[in-house]
Amino acid sequence: MKMRKYATDVLVIGFGGAGLRAALEAARSGAKVLLIGKGGFAEGGATGYGANEVAGFNVGDGIADANDNPQEHYRDIMDAAQGMANPALARILAEQAPAAYEELQSWGLTCLKNNGVPVVVQGCFASRPRMHMIPDHGKPILSALRSQLSEHGYGMLERHLVTDLLIEDGVCGGALAIDPQEQPVLVSARAVVLAAGGGGQLFAPNLYPMDITGDGYALAYRAGATLLNMEFMQAGLGVAVPGQRPRLLNAWMWRMRPAMVDRQGREVLGRYVPPGFDLERCYAAKTHFPFSSVDASRYIEIAVRKASTNDRIFLDFSRRKADASVDPGLQALWQTGVEWYARHGVDLLHRPVEVVCVGHAVNGGVQIDEGGQTDVPGLFAAGESAGGPHGADRLGGNMLLACQVFGRIAGRSAARFASDAPAKRATGGEALVRSTRLAGNPGFRCERIAQLRAGLQEAVSGNYLIVKDQRALDHCESVIGSIDAEIAERGKEASDPGASWALFELRSLLDISRCMVAAAGTRRESRGAHFREDFPECSPDWERVITCRSKGDGQGTMLSMKRLVGNRKGVAK
Repeated sequence: MKMRKYATDVLVIGFGGAGLRAALEAARSGAKVLLIGKGGFAEGGATGYGANEVAGFNVGDGIADANDNPQEHYRDIMDAAQGMANPALARILAEQAPAAYEELQSWGLTCLKNNGVPVVVQGCFASRPRMHMIPDHGKPILSALRSQLSEHGYGMLERHLVTDLLIEDGVCGGALAIDPQEQPVLVSARAVVLAAGGGGQLFAPNLYPMDITGDGYALAYRAGATLLNMEFMQAGLGVAVPGQRPRLLNAWMWRMRPAMVDRQGREVLGRYVPPGFDLERCYAAKTHFPFSSVDASRYIEIAVRKASTNDRIFLDFSRRKADASVDPGLQALWQTGVEWYARHGVDLLHRPVEVVCVGHAVNGGVQIDEGGQTDVPGLFAAGESAGGPHGADRLGGNMLLACQVFGRIAGRSAARFASDAPAKRATGGEALVRSTRLAGNPGFRCERIAQLRAGLQEAVSGNYLIVKDQRALDHCESVIGSIDAEIAERGKEASDPGASWALFELRSLLDISRCMVAAAGTRRESRGAHFREDFPECSPDWERVITCRSKGDGQGTMLSMKRLVGNRKGVAK
């Protein structure tokens, strides 16, 4: 089998905000850099995907609240994390936020303004307004990073899918990939940065582009790295857009107090709250987009999740009770939202809009230390691929920030590691044999792979997303096992063009679903984004992080638990 080979100091996997930032910092540090991604350069990934009209970037700079500062930002992170975040990483994120934002601004990033004043709002799970609003999601960040990268030398492999990391003598020494023609590619590297995004495509529907299939988590998992907090999967409500993917329903839109109704125009929420429960409590608590079990707003997503099994659910903003004009910032956001949705064929002002439960981001990921290093030497992670800076809930506006802060750290750390690593070319070893066998002879046709992927999405979306119990988790495990078995038992008939690529993505989705379901089954309580209907309360006995590692050779997942040093108030012990 013909194989192209490359060699570099630092290999960065991913074309999103974290990947570009890591590549920039590694190049600035003098390393030879090669970027590889599944899409077009600076086009793939969630950073540039327009899931909503604006995106948030948290900075504790005191612009909107003179009492805000990095320490307050840190406290909010730790409070939202409920004991599940690494305090050292959370502090780094908060303290480096102002410098990260100032640097982006110096590169041309502009934020949303109202009469010349920056619009800064109180984001999800925050106690103060510090979220600077960026129009068109993260595309302006990618544009700024791409401009900076153009001043440095770097290599790039577009539309390549990384299938395995190369681990030799316990050290990560590169990666295997397939190109658009599904021919194998071997990249030798002295250090590797995982910035391949999250796993939103595990769910249907979701808010993510098609290339976000959990590759970063799965690559690290198969390489022997530790993952943590995988049960804390963010989900929420999205607006159904005709002929397109759903769009994120921002938390500020609930301040308009829309009516939640079914197809007949009948009120829905009241059917799913305890008897005598004041519905206004749900609306008042809905200050965050993602579902959380911590407050009364949880009944909103639970109502949509359960009611939508037999009906379609709508929000009627024409019956809104709030007046956007009372708050200049809200007025600017409302006008921006109305115009943005109108461009996408949705009329917020005059017609009820359908809402659906959607998968979003994983709050966990590959465990990293303060230098972005995983527990596999030579392997670093940043952005949504990395776990530790967030916990049971994550502040809205912290992910784009984390991409820049830990992208910068991981890129610099990888360059330092590469400068000390010996210059040797990876041979691929057993991983090469496994990958080329799978790539060249998957034994599947694209139609069957698509059916299996849809079946996995249906099982996990219906039995894991928002509401789950042991029966539902057992069903997920059964479906995962049956797909694994079919892959193992398939014959060696010729496959369609594209089957290898599709099968590798399915393998990634299976790996991360296995970790997520195992962690959720272990955590017998409800905490933040994790809600179990059979264990609906949060228990102090479960203030422990669950970690996942592969047992190797397809033998399953090894789980363990540990307490992180820190408490709810963000004060390190």
